Amino acid sequence: MAPAQGDGDQNEKAVANPLSNKIQKILGKQLEDDKELLEALKDVSSFVKENTLLSRRNLRGAIERRSLAVNSEFLASFGRVRDSLAAVHADVSGMAADCGRLAARLAATRRQARSLLDETAQLRAEATRLGGQRRLLSAFTAAFQLTPAELAALRAPEVTPAFFPALERAARIHGDVQLLLQSGHQQTALEVMEQMSIYQVGTGMGNTYYLA
Repeated sequence: MAPAQGDGDQNEKAVANPLSNKIQKILGKQLEDDKELLEALKDVSSFVKENTLLSRRNLRGAIERRSLAVNSEFLASFGRVRDSLAAVHADVSGMAADCGRLAARLAATRRQARSLLDETAQLRAEATRLGGQRRLLSAFTAAFQLTPAELAALRAPEVTPAFFPALERAARIHGDVQLLLQSGHQQTALEVMEQMSIYQVGTGMGNTYYLA
């Protein structure tokens, strides 16, 4: 069966006038259920103040101008954000450079501190060594050298009570020199023996002869 003439006319009108179909579709919707459409209509109402034939004809242009204004505002805001990000990037770069310099200074300070600690340890070791040498020298002097009082007693023109103890110690030192010879210090031992011999033979014997 052929379609009715009335239905064909309606289909042709629908095809010929798509804008009318869109309007009918919009009118057929429940606006309260379409939130996006409501927001769009609210936005349009903010810059279309009068519902006149002229304003409806100029609606597309008004929407385009509104879109351009929104885009311009967005670009301006984006530019400000970009500038802010650039400033933040510059600040972060500056902070990174400062941190790098501080890290380099800290590393240099650590190297200097390590060098100072090494030098301090060396000085302590040297002081310990010198202290040991001083103690050794003091012990050697006490063992193999006469005291100033003993030397004075031996060199005195007259015999005093301190003369014979000093002479006895000189003889004892002369005997102890054998320890130096056995330990390999021949040169030192010979010098001490010679010195003690001088005290014994020269000074001591002279005074003994004087007493006799």
